[in-house]
Amino acid sequence: MDGWENVRTTEDLCARLPERVAALLNVLDLQREELKAVRNAVEGDDLVAACDGLIAYFATNGAAAWLRRDPDARSTNTEEADAVLADTFTIQGVTDKVPRREDGGIDWFHRGPRNDREFALLFNRHSFFGALLRAWRTTGDSKYAEAFDRIVRDWVIHNPRANERTREPSWRCLEVGRRAGDSWPTGFFGFYEAEEFTPAARILMLGSFADHAAHLYDHRGHSNPNITLMELNGLGHVPALFPQFRAGKTWLDTAEREMTRQLGMQVYPDGAQNELTVGYHGVARVNFERFADILPLTGHEVPEAFRKTLASMWNYTALVLRPDGHIPMNNDSDRKGLSDQVVAAADKYEHPEWTYIATNGVDGRRPDDPPSRVFPWAGQLVSRSGWDREAHWSFFDFGPWGASHQHNDKLHLSVAAGGRDLLVDSGRFAYTGVVAEKFKAQYAKHSAGHNVILIDGAGQGPGPKTVSEPVSEDTYAVTEALDFARGAFDGFEHVDGKITHFRSVVYVRDRFWVVVDRVVSDRPRQLQALWHFHPACTVQQEGHAVASVDADVGNVRVQALGDVDWEVQVVKGQETPCLQGWYSATYNDVQESPCAVFEANVAEEATFAWVIMPGMGTVEAVDTALISVDKDGANVRVENTTIRVPVTYGQPQVARA
Repeated sequence: MDGWENVRTTEDLCARLPERVAALLNVLDLQREELKAVRNAVEGDDLVAACDGLIAYFATNGAAAWLRRDPDARSTNTEEADAVLADTFTIQGVTDKVPRREDGGIDWFHRGPRNDREFALLFNRHSFFGALLRAWRTTGDSKYAEAFDRIVRDWVIHNPRANERTREPSWRCLEVGRRAGDSWPTGFFGFYEAEEFTPAARILMLGSFADHAAHLYDHRGHSNPNITLMELNGLGHVPALFPQFRAGKTWLDTAEREMTRQLGMQVYPDGAQNELTVGYHGVARVNFERFADILPLTGHEVPEAFRKTLASMWNYTALVLRPDGHIPMNNDSDRKGLSDQVVAAADKYEHPEWTYIATNGVDGRRPDDPPSRVFPWAGQLVSRSGWDREAHWSFFDFGPWGASHQHNDKLHLSVAAGGRDLLVDSGRFAYTGVVAEKFKAQYAKHSAGHNVILIDGAGQGPGPKTVSEPVSEDTYAVTEALDFARGAFDGFEHVDGKITHFRSVVYVRDRFWVVVDRVVSDRPRQLQALWHFHPACTVQQEGHAVASVDADVGNVRVQALGDVDWEVQVVKGQETPCLQGWYSATYNDVQESPCAVFEANVAEEATFAWVIMPGMGTVEAVDTALISVDKDGANVRVENTTIRVPVTYGQPQVARA
């Protein structure tokens, strides 16, 4: 639209875009007493006066007071906001200067330097509104409010509501929900006192709020569980903040009803969200909670079941935290720190034991021992030696595949000790663009990027997305002395014949892990057993063992046991003949990382074991042996301790000589 930058006043708007003004006035409930002045102007055919009356009403009605206030804690860092002034945006770790169109507006479809569709999608969520607002409140400099105003007018004028459900960045329902439920209310009410927030921008934004809610109402619903929640959260926020829209009650009632239904569908009784991806568990939790938080602020009650389920989701989050406060990197999760958020949730839900976990025992109340936990619906075992920062920690996945954002990694084991990550999940890399083209399907989602076993060079296929019952109680145990879990997988992709991989993990508390693998096949197989180390680890091979050997820090030694004749190599940053030895802590991040590859040919059935010994500094070899194997399990000796490891039946036992 030529000359869009000059549309600043209500007179300009009514002259240039009268249809936008009429559309807004048409969706308002003008019979409400507080809109009497607007109604009178409309009846008098005075669109300008109607717009001015609407702007004046929102200046004095006190709505969304929590968004209008000046926060007590101020940041003096305006770097992100200053970059926005220069059309430069950092999205998922990638920075780019976004080009402008011939009419001076921003190219809202720009994919960034890596041709990543996610760049355009996240760009259209407008999360940078918060940075502009913080900078304006901190400095008082009008340039930040002017930038917000210009961006609003640019986006709304050039991105009218789509007529159908679309995957385009501006009106994909996920982005609509994120704007309506987060960045737009923050910007609209936060900048309302700014003189630079022009009357035209205010009316355009109000009209687009209605378009956002109508679009979400008409096109909500997604196969991805957390996306559904982001859509519903946005749908509920608009009428909660703007009850003046005629369809507001329908929108809000729909959002509340469907949010409550989704809460029951998506969250298992053990507190895990059904994607079984800790990062997206957080996304789901945030959207449930934002919706729950806004209800009482607008005169609605939060159902008690809603609050209890939110508490169970926070309980899960706290209990899976690594000792350093970061979440596990399972499936499409990034390595993200959540300690501060867990502490805040502990205060909100009155669970001081979460504070104890997140602060490594500095504050709060110590949780009940033993410190390990099983989540039987998720099929996840989190083992710990204690709650201190240097504690042993592991995450074993023996449950279902998950409803979304899955990796083909059942029976993966991650290990941390001595204050750092040791055996790791390789991460998610990227969803689209050049990084994803190289790594996503071939490595990030593939079994090759995880601590599992490849069969004849092939990895796992999909498993069950959701379950209607927990794993059997005889497949796990947590006692004062040890933790145990076992699982199996038989759906390998592109493999002839039948093959099942059984894996059992026993953690002997405060000492070591024992892993027993059994492969049962209808023919001889070629195996690759993978152990991925964190990029910070210096890894050396010693016969049938590999160990990280960095001085004065936490390390781990992985010793293979049994009569399998392994060929062992440590691979780092390999591209051919296949990707191996890579790591991605966050989206778009790619690092070379050592992976120990154990390769061997075996007969139709083979049982072998691993002893994973953590320690500070050099971890010396200890006397270990796979003593015996039977149909139900195996017996492993580690120095003077014998561990009975069930593979298909029974419970573990530990005996010292």
